Amino acid sequence: MTSTDIQTHLQVQELLSAWAWCIDEGRAAAAAALFCADAEQNLLGNRSVGIAEITAAFERRQAMVQRTSQHTISNLRIQESTPELVRAQWVLTLFRSDEATHDANPFLVAVGQDSYKRQADGSLKVWRRDVLPRFGQGA
Repeated sequence: MTSTDIQTHLQVQELLSAWAWCIDEGRAAAAAALFCADAEQNLLGNRSVGIAEITAAFERRQAMVQRTSQHTISNLRIQESTPELVRAQWVLTLFRSDEATHDANPFLVAVGQDSYKRQADGSLKVWRRDVLPRFGQGA
């Protein structure tokens, strides 16, 4: 693995960690800022096109103050990397509870498939995201 490959892997890992943390902590604006203006997101069949729809989806989740969640990302695999575009696959294990006791079992295991666009400053932003259920809710 070259140093460029390692840097790209770390950038994608940081984006995924930030996305998960923002959702779990109710930070809709920060979660939306991880996406390109022309991004598309398909979460378990709920499709959002463009940053306005993606922001609205994160705001709806943020409004669910009774919900406690823990998004855990693993098995990151960079599938393709060019100077402009990175494609990656990863696994999401989601724990969630809408109960005051915060008792939670794994709610979902899903496969994420992302495309990231490299920005002028060298950073990456999510351009396309598909989260497809493997086990649990919606599978």
